[in-house]
This record gives sequence, C-alpha cells and structure tokens, in this order.
Amino acid sequence: MHLVLGATGGIGHWTVVKLVEHGEPVRVLVRDPERFRRSWSEAKGVDVVAGDALVGEDVRRAAKDATTIFHCVNVPYPEWAAKAFPMLANTISAAQTVGARVVFPGNIYLFGHARADFVREDHPTEPHTRKGRLRLQMERRLEELHRSQGLAFTIVRMPDFYGPFIVNRLYAGIFRNALQGRSMPWYGDLDIPSEFLFIPDGGEAMVRAGLDPSSNGEIYHLPGAGVITPRDFLGLVAQTAQSKSKPRAVPGWMVSLAGVFNSEAREFREMMYLKQERFILDGSRYRQKFGVVPSTPYAVGVRKTLEWFRTNP
Repeated sequence: MHLVLGATGGIGHWTVVKLVEHGEPVRVLVRDPERFRRSWSEAKGVDVVAGDALVGEDVRRAAKDATTIFHCVNVPYPEWAAKAFPMLANTISAAQTVGARVVFPGNIYLFGHARADFVREDHPTEPHTRKGRLRLQMERRLEELHRSQGLAFTIVRMPDFYGPFIVNRLYAGIFRNALQGRSMPWYGDLDIPSEFLFIPDGGEAMVRAGLDPSSNGEIYHLPGAGVITPRDFLGLVAQTAQSKSKPRAVPGWMVSLAGVFNSEAREFREMMYLKQERFILDGSRYRQKFGVVPSTPYAVGVRKTLEWFRTNP
C-alpha cells in the first residue's frame, strides 16, 4: 500500500496517476474526500481517507499498513515557514511507526547559485534564501534519521514544472493567456537558458524511484526536456495555441513593489534569482539507475497542457 499526501496538488496528483498505471494499491489523505472524488473520476479504486497532513494522528492513521509514503504536500509560499517542516515531521513519524519509506520531491532551492552548467546531486548546498535553507533542513532531516535510526527515504529533485493540474499563478497564467490571445507574463529574464519539467514525468520518476528497494537512501535529479529559453518556450505555447500572444517580461522591481501589498509576491521575490540565472539539472545518476529519464518533448507537453486548460479554464 502506497500513501500519497498532497494528492490534490500537481505532483501528488500525477504520483497517484502513475501508481495506478503501475497497478499499485494507493491510498490518499485529503481534507474533503467527496470533493476529491467528484473532481477526479480517474481515482476509482483509490482508497480515500479524510484528514489533514498537519495533524500527526491523521497521517499515522492513514499510514496504517503502508510500505511507502509519498510526501507531496505543499502550501503557498507565505505558509512555508509555519507548515512545511511540521508536515514533514508528521510524515516521518508515521513512516517510523509502520516501517514505511518516505519518497520526497525535492527542488533546487537548497543549492543557491549554480556553480556548474549542469548541476549534479553532489553540487554544494549553499542556500541564500529562507526557503532554500528550509528545504535543505528538510532534506538533511531525512538523511540524519536514515543514518541514525534507519529511516528509509528517497529524494527526487526537480526543476520548475508545468502541465495539467499545475494552476499556480506563474504557469497557469501563461497557458490561459495564450488561449485568450493576451500577453504571456514571465517573471525574469526571457533569454536565460532554462528547463521545464512536464509534471506527469515528475510523477513517473517519483514512482519508479519509490518502488525500487535499492533506491533507499538515494537522491536523484530529474531534468526537464532540454535546455530552452523562456522566450522560446512561451513562443512554442503561443504557436501551439495558434495565438498572437507575445511574451511579456515582468522585471524584479515590479515584483518587489507588488510585495508591499501581497505576501505571496513578497515571498516570490527572493526566488527571482532562479529566473535570472542559468540553473540546469544533470540527470545522469537517474539514467544510470533506471535506464531512461522520463522526458516528454516540449512540443508534446505544451500541446497536452493547452488541451487541459481549454477544458479547465
């Protein structure tokens, strides 16, 4: 039995989908089971449990007989400091109680600035942001308990992702605006070499790593579909949507100004460096371990994402 926390979010949703496709038994912990079932007809056969990832007893109850806990929960930036680590602590406690492995979707915040053209798992961790330091603390907690108490864990680090069910302000705005013929906002430099991960690939990578017993204690990087500039990526979105939409760069000072009135913009501002500097992951370790890196070409991923946004405006 595999428990997925955060099944209503992007990476959690696609982790559930891929587990089901692999024929695995799945349980999810959600605050509103009926809403979950109504919004997702494909969830037939999934064991749905009511509860909150912030409540330790709820997580331990849902983790009964689980062999793996996919910790896919997330909260808005302004809530990270108060909620991110307590939710991970609940997952760890439940995993230790039932002897399950924690599978954790990492990101690139813990590295700080990139020192290499392609960043490997052993790249120095030098976070200079609050959220980067928190992510490093979370990963180190898993590693410390692995060494001291035998906690089983696997981490799959990913770059920014897009795709169906990704409705954050940054990426949803791009696709919705393209379909409406409006300018597509980009918060940062349009010509910096970048990469984007099609979110179903992230779910597949999480499942492959999470189902492999020999991945216990391992960390893997999952790159996007290749190096591309935001200008070219947004241009592909407009072309695929058959739209006259154009990219529109939003400079950092505008984000800072918005932060005076909006806490989410204020928290996003410290991560703007990732939109102004090259940061590309190296997927060699994942490829060597599993033979192939899940990687949907941008043309295919963009088309499927636009199809989803057409029916989910």
